[in-house]
Amino acid sequence: MQAQFTEKERRKWIILATTLPIGSVLSLIHALVTFQRGELLGGWASLLFGLAIFILFGVIMVKPHLIPPVEVVFFFVIASYLLVMTVQSIHSFGARWPGGSNSFLAELNAIVLWYAIIYMASYLALPSRQYKQFMLISLSSLFAALLYHLIFQNGLHAEVVLLWARSLFALFVLVMLITQTGELNKDYLTRDDLTGAYNRRETYAALYRELQRAERYQKPFSIILFDVDYFKNINDTYGHVVGDNVLKKIAAIIKRRTRRTDCFGRWGGEEFLLVLPETDLAVAGAIAVKLCEAIRKERFETINAVTASFGVETYSPGQGLEDMLHAADNALYRAKENGRDQVVISGMDA
Repeated sequence: MQAQFTEKERRKWIILATTLPIGSVLSLIHALVTFQRGELLGGWASLLFGLAIFILFGVIMVKPHLIPPVEVVFFFVIASYLLVMTVQSIHSFGARWPGGSNSFLAELNAIVLWYAIIYMASYLALPSRQYKQFMLISLSSLFAALLYHLIFQNGLHAEVVLLWARSLFALFVLVMLITQTGELNKDYLTRDDLTGAYNRRETYAALYRELQRAERYQKPFSIILFDVDYFKNINDTYGHVVGDNVLKKIAAIIKRRTRRTDCFGRWGGEEFLLVLPETDLAVAGAIAVKLCEAIRKERFETINAVTASFGVETYSPGQGLEDMLHAADNALYRAKENGRDQVVISGMDA
């Protein structure tokens, strides 16, 4: 069963298969303790939480391909559990004001820490859209607990407002650190330092995703492979600093003229690859012509004029990635053989 996983899926399966049963046992023990203290809300919440994640554990053991939806459900179950436990803590300890309660302060600090940990885990595990949904719902839940405390327990007591403001600000700072650090790390891992385009690994991953979409939904997609004409001469004549500036400016030209859904990557050296979702051969060819003209018309510092050659290929049913790349590379080679500064569409003359 596990042998069919990718390495990433295998790691996720191991994490969930370890975390879920341990969390279920601990939650059921906590439910017993909470019931003994007479805290029915917290007891039932812990009992239901323990049973829910035990069921999720059973799902991934029987059907491991359901790991992605199980992850999403797992995080939303945790958010709901934390909301109920926050309300339980307010109900049990939060009414002892003025002066507050050391027990409630400890409970609230622990809850904020748990939220921060769950945010970090969800940021790493969930796709961007689902992570943002999780953040919105869980923060709304925490805000609802705040309103419950202010309206039903203590009123607008200054000490209560300051307590929550301090806790929520700490949580906000932690969330910002998590997300911003994650974005910086993501850029470091996926972007080319010089041009800001995606690196080869990320571009290949985007290419693979589009191939899967094309196979599943029968949608066309195209690739444009191009490189800078006589780039070695530019480096040899003007130096590598000038050559680097040429690559950066060309990357900026391409970025201004492509869609947000397109993937623009540096394929290697002076060679770039564009992945165009839901784009047929005619449209991809027209895009390549416009990009070729835009580079030709641009004025570059020191060397003035620069040109590029383009090869275009569109996915055909049953075609593999290497076949697509080979066809685009052959088209690019023909563009260079025919005099450079032009577009060649795979299977056609320039």
